[in-house]
Amino acid sequence: MSHASLAEYLPPSCGFDRVVMNLTVASEGVQFDRLAVMYLGDIEVWRTSTAEPKSHPGISWTYWKDMTNYLPLWKERQKLIFDLGNIVDGKYTGAFNVTLTAQFFSTKDEVKSDQHHDPATQIIPISAKRSGDGKGSAFKYPGDVVSVGVQLPQAAVRAIVSISATGQSDEEFWETNVPDSVQANATGAFGKSAFREVRLLIDGQIAGLAWPYPVVFTGGISPPLHRPMVGIQAFDLWESEIDITPWLGTLCDGSEHALSLQVVGEKAQPPGSYWIMTGKVFVWVSDKTNQTTTGPAPQVSLDPVDLKSSGGGDNGGPVSYRQSIARSIRVSSELEIAGQRKNYTWSQRYSMRNDGSITNGGNDQYVEALYEGESTATSGLLPHFYVGFRYPFTVNMTSANEKDSLKSTTTLEQGIEFTVTGKSAFSYGIEAFSNRLETEVSGSVLQTTREAVAVFYQNKNGSTTSGESESHQTYKFGGRAPHDTVGQRFDASPLLYSRNVKVTGDKRIKDDVFVYRSDYKTSAETLSGSKFVKGFAPVPDEQAPGIAIFMGKGTTG
Repeated sequence: MSHASLAEYLPPSCGFDRVVMNLTVASEGVQFDRLAVMYLGDIEVWRTSTAEPKSHPGISWTYWKDMTNYLPLWKERQKLIFDLGNIVDGKYTGAFNVTLTAQFFSTKDEVKSDQHHDPATQIIPISAKRSGDGKGSAFKYPGDVVSVGVQLPQAAVRAIVSISATGQSDEEFWETNVPDSVQANATGAFGKSAFREVRLLIDGQIAGLAWPYPVVFTGGISPPLHRPMVGIQAFDLWESEIDITPWLGTLCDGSEHALSLQVVGEKAQPPGSYWIMTGKVFVWVSDKTNQTTTGPAPQVSLDPVDLKSSGGGDNGGPVSYRQSIARSIRVSSELEIAGQRKNYTWSQRYSMRNDGSITNGGNDQYVEALYEGESTATSGLLPHFYVGFRYPFTVNMTSANEKDSLKSTTTLEQGIEFTVTGKSAFSYGIEAFSNRLETEVSGSVLQTTREAVAVFYQNKNGSTTSGESESHQTYKFGGRAPHDTVGQRFDASPLLYSRNVKVTGDKRIKDDVFVYRSDYKTSAETLSGSKFVKGFAPVPDEQAPGIAIFMGKGTTG
């Protein structure tokens, strides 16, 4: 197993107010997808994963990421840690050659957006704090107690907690899990439902909720689905934001308070093994006053966990099921911040519908799901931060042993509809178009949909693997009208960037790009391509039923 890579970071001598990172990775051979996390000290700043390589000449990829939201960290000396767990042996030969570089520069463009980025004054880790030993600081849950003591500056005027949580091992495909009521008859299926909720607790009281995106990694469900176009978020796993400003009357008392994270499933029970988790607190302090923020503890209203499920079937026979849940929380307190008294509220609403069937002794599974929600922060009666999303997910997988070999056929449809307005802890892309916008916008909108079909083949001992695939992804990004600040509306106005890509086998056969007020164009590599591709990592357990054959990769990937 590889160890985390360590480097000492010193701020550049030039002045800067923006930081963009370049991650370039090269690999060849046979290897599973692996999860990787970058830290500055004890604070996670980027969670990514690898593509599965192939034989010589191998593969390479590059990803650019705006890291300006971590500006207070970049201004100081740091221990930079890149933690990519991997196993290289006679069977799994692919090592990953990773290069990280950063560009620092100043920007003076006028940003015509209410979403312009204002980096936090201070960032506080919610992590295992192992940088002193040169290690990554992620918690493994269940198992670790995910809780830290935090003391906020008394003059804080705003605070947001971001959470990064990723299911691994038995929890990698949590979105395909079945309700407990049918698990006993659903051969090979994992239970506790397809509902997963990450909770933030302050001094033992739930302060906010986060619903993770069902990322399908590059070895997930069927490896040919992801070459050369990887799954949504595979290279940049998003974090969820919870505004804890209503708690500042409690947190700004000069004492240390416990911030904790949990993951729960059906009946609020702990999930299976396991989740990789960290968090951090972004804190803004007024540069105009040192007045202590005061106010009572917030009032919290939270719905109970009430998963509704139905369905059934015979043990080992066909099983069908339906499962749904709706959740909401509201946190409110009247605070005096920087000399002004207002009511601050954080409200969230989520819902899930996930229906499916399992047949053929657990070898075939169909899932159709939709996860959606919205979160709003208000001061007085005015919203100043809003996030809305819809995550549709459909998969149909059949697998069988044919002539001592495994054949798995999969179709996957997955998407994101996402909008954010107001002041976030992160940059969501509007800044890149600040010098081109002709009108003001209140925030950004993203829509992307990916449809793919793949067949995976493996001989009995795993010495030979191959596959064939076709995939199509559309991506649209744009602004949101200046006075349209709340609501699940996902039409870009104006449209700033779009891309339409089709892939056959490992070749692009279509690649159309639009950039707002630009003549930029791109072209596909070839007008035709073979669907057939060789050289995937063999499944860890070809005797396991259905999607479970792609679980159990060793290490933390």
